[in-house]
Amino acid sequence: MKNAMAVIIAGSFAVASLASAEVNSNKIYNLRLYGLAEQFEWKESINDREVVKESGPLFGVGGELGLRVVNPLWIEGRGELFLGEVDYNGAIQTSAGHLIPYKSTTKYVGAKVDSDIAFKLPIARNFYLKPYAGLGVRAWQRTLDSNFSDTDPGRYGYVENWLTTYGIIGCGGGIAVCKNGELFGRIEGRLPIYNSITADFTNQDGPSDVKIEPGKRPSVYAETGINVTPITVSIFVETLAFSESPLDNKYQTVIQPDSKATMLGVKLGLVF
Repeated sequence: MKNAMAVIIAGSFAVASLASAEVNSNKIYNLRLYGLAEQFEWKESINDREVVKESGPLFGVGGELGLRVVNPLWIEGRGELFLGEVDYNGAIQTSAGHLIPYKSTTKYVGAKVDSDIAFKLPIARNFYLKPYAGLGVRAWQRTLDSNFSDTDPGRYGYVENWLTTYGIIGCGGGIAVCKNGELFGRIEGRLPIYNSITADFTNQDGPSDVKIEPGKRPSVYAETGINVTPITVSIFVETLAFSESPLDNKYQTVIQPDSKATMLGVKLGLVF
C-alpha cells in the first residue's frame, strides 16, 4: 500500500510538472555543441553477394545553430567532423578491377554540413512540431589497408575521396518537461542529388585520378534525446546508401559496388 501510494504521489508530481512546463517561445536562437561516438558499419555487394564488410567505432564533434527569423520561421545549420579506424573484412579492388580477399583496417576522416528552413509550430503550451526542408553535403576520405599510425596505405591499400550532396525533408518536435528541460526528436529523409568518388591507386602503381559516380538511393536520419540546460544527450541512427556505379569515366576498369552504411551512436554536450 505504501509503495502504491509513493508511485501515485510521484506520478502526480510528474504530471503537475509537465502541466506547468512551457515551451520557451521567446528564444531567438538555439545553440548545441557536442561530442559523438558511433558504431559504424559499411557493406559492399556485387550481384547480391557481400564482398566487403567494415565495422568499428567513429568519433567526432559537432554543433547546431538555429536562428529565429520571425515566428514561426527559423533558419538552422549543423556541422560535424568525424574520424576513426574500423576493421576491414572482404576484398581489395585493384586498379584493374580485380578483387583480392583481404583482412585489414580502414581509416575514415570526414565532415558533413547541412542547413534548412524550419517552421516551429506550437501545438500546445508545452509541445511543438517543426517541419523542415533543406540541403546537405557529406565528404570523407576512406583509406583502405591503413590505420592512424600509418602515413601511407599498406600493400593493397588505396585512397577514396567521397562526396555526396542531398536534399532533406523532415519533421522534429519537442515537449517541455520542466522549466529548463525538453524532450526532443526528429526524423528526416535524404534524397541524393550528386555522388562522386575520386580514387588514388598510385600506391599500387596505378592512376591517381579514377572518378566514379555511385548510384543514388535515399537514406534516413533519426534522433531523440533530452536537453536540460546546459546538458544535452541523445541517441541517433543514420544510414547511407549507394547503388552500383557504372565503370569509371576515364579508364573504364573500376566500379563502386552496391554500398550501404549504418551508424548508431550517442551525442553528449552543452545546449544554450
